[in-house]
Amino acid sequence: MLYGKGAGQMPTASAVVADLVDVALGRAGITFAAMKTFSGRPERFPIADVLQFKTCYYLRFSVVDKPGVLATISGILGRYQISIASVIQHKAGENGTVPLVMMTHLAEEGNLQKALAEIKQLDTIKGHTKFLRVEEQEDS
Repeated sequence: MLYGKGAGQMPTASAVVADLVDVALGRAGITFAAMKTFSGRPERFPIADVLQFKTCYYLRFSVVDKPGVLATISGILGRYQISIASVIQHKAGENGTVPLVMMTHLAEEGNLQKALAEIKQLDTIKGHTKFLRVEEQEDS
């Protein structure tokens, strides 16, 4: 995964379309040669281990609506050094489950995966837990 600040919405879209047109017309090799892209011996870049990646996370659980569920989940997250930034829990649906949404502070992916594996085993968890990586916005 490569990420970082881009050129912006329209310049980025224009560049992507131009690259796709080059590929479709068979000009990609000419463009790469002119830019000296992929010429000679390729430079080696280390590949980061995703389990060591640190970011904030959006978590969405479907849980049984009963006392102590939130405490159990937050306790497991805490054991894996995952700090909770916010929690939202609405009323239970007709099936007796309730969506439990959390945002975390910075956490290591490996720790999150271990915590989610343990949380998945709880009898109060129903359905698949969803999680998304959330990049922090830099102050401009």
